[in-house]
Parts: sequence; C-alpha cells; structure tokens
Amino acid sequence: MIDAGRSRALLHFAAMDTTESPLALPDYQQVEDELLRLALGVGAAELHGLLCGHVCGGATVGADWLQCLLPDTDAPLAPTEGPLAQLLRATGQQLAGDDMALGLLLPDDDQPVDARAEALLDWCRGFLGGFGLSGRSLDTLIEDAQEALADIGHIANSRIDYGNDEEDDNALAEIVEYVRVAVQFLFEECARPAIAAHTLH
Repeated sequence: MIDAGRSRALLHFAAMDTTESPLALPDYQQVEDELLRLALGVGAAELHGLLCGHVCGGATVGADWLQCLLPDTDAPLAPTEGPLAQLLRATGQQLAGDDMALGLLLPDDDQPVDARAEALLDWCRGFLGGFGLSGRSLDTLIEDAQEALADIGHIANSRIDYGNDEEDDNALAEIVEYVRVAVQFLFEECARPAIAAHTLH
C-alpha cells in the first residue's frame, strides 16, 4: 500500500477568459523529452509542481518563468510554442477557471503505479519549492491554507510501500485527488484575490 497519510507574460491570469473550456495539459513524455533536450535537470512532474506552487503563491508568471523556477540552472527563456508553452497556458486556464479542472502532470495511467507514485512525490516537492520561490509568507495564510501546505509537505516526504497493485492504484488516485483539490484551494485563497485586485485596477 502507499503510505501517504494525510507580464510581459506568456500567460496573464488576470486577463484570461475563463468561460471557455480549459486546455488540456501536454503529454507527460513530450514534456520530459523537451526538458531533457534543454538539459534543465528537472522532470516533468516536478516542473509542473514548481509552476503551480509559484502561481498559487501569488507570483506573476512571465516569459522568464523557467528562469524564475530554476534559478540555479542556465534555463533559457521558455519556448513560445511546443509542450512547455502548452503546459504554461493550460495550467493557467485550469487554475483560474471556474470548474476546478486542474490536472497534475503525471505519467499516464498505463504506467506502473510505483512510477506514478514517485512522480507524485516529485510533483509535491516541486509545488512546495515553487510556493517558496513566490515569496509568499506562510504567516499571512489562514489556518486552512497552512494545513493544506503541510499536508502536501507530508505527502512529499512520505515513504511508499507497495503491495496489491489494485489497492495501490486506488490509494494513489485518492491522494492525487486530494492534492489536486488542496492546490486549487491554495490558488483560490492566495492568488485569486491578487488577480481580482489587479483586474479592478
């Protein structure tokens, strides 16, 4: 069983039309291949976690988003086309939309459960790092938001044991859904008010 316990912007969230159906995330392997080509030393799941955490912390996402998320690398300006551009646009639309449509960029369901679970841990670690890079002070968060972050941190540091594939798969699906909802909540609590304030000005 899985033991998890409990702008110069390419995308400007304030200007987005959230009445349209959000874009789908790009293919996981295509993002992996692009990151390998750019030699950025980060996987697809972790990068998506970084991006979501940065946005949920209230940071502005611009053309230099890769450089902001990977400050210790020689990251280039993000491509304006291809899987990384789609990742940015789709993530923004999914987070800012009204239908709680956020997806986590993880390996496909036909991949082994252990690979998907490890990717989820990478995603959660990335999210915590991205939230930290946003500069958002944890002391300013309401208790529920602090608890949501703590839960994601607990998952990120979990030890994973495997037994029955079907039970593991079901447990992983439940954890992914919890993380998805927690992240959406953090966006609504931390980033949505800033977007609304910007829109009013």
